[in-house]
Amino acid sequence: MTRVVLVCMLASMFSCTGTKSSPERTEPGTVAPAPTPTPSVTPAPPELTAPPVPTPSPDSPAAKRAAIPAQMVAFEAVLMPLVNETPSDARSRKTCAQLMTLQKAAIAMGNAKPASADAAAWSEVNSDIIGSIQGLGPLCTDDPPDDSVELPGLRKHYQRLVALLPEAP
Repeated sequence: MTRVVLVCMLASMFSCTGTKSSPERTEPGTVAPAPTPTPSVTPAPPELTAPPVPTPSPDSPAAKRAAIPAQMVAFEAVLMPLVNETPSDARSRKTCAQLMTLQKAAIAMGNAKPASADAAAWSEVNSDIIGSIQGLGPLCTDDPPDDSVELPGLRKHYQRLVALLPEAP
């Protein structure tokens, strides 16, 4: 009887009476292949589920942020770590290393004007952004390079572009 219980537990193919639960039979002394387990989905306990994401109020910065085009998010992802770093020779070198990435992202931003944004203002501010990036170029040939004037200006131009975005619906 112990052998039958052990086989029941390991192979899950025998009933508790020791008879085979599937209709097919095997030769005495052989073990039938284990049945393929059926996947089951068990819901997560309530304490492990994420709370619902709150909807931002229409006046919050998060609501406006939802309206930012992906090209601007990509530009900001390069710009903001540089701006938030303490001014130093190391930061200036990092800024110089990112000039081409910033330039390409600025061009993409210029082409990503939302339909409801003022086209002339968008073009003007984007030109200022590209001008600031180009202004960093000659500074990068200095040893050590110095981005302490142009980088904050680039950030201000970017903030002006964000201000041109329409409010999120």
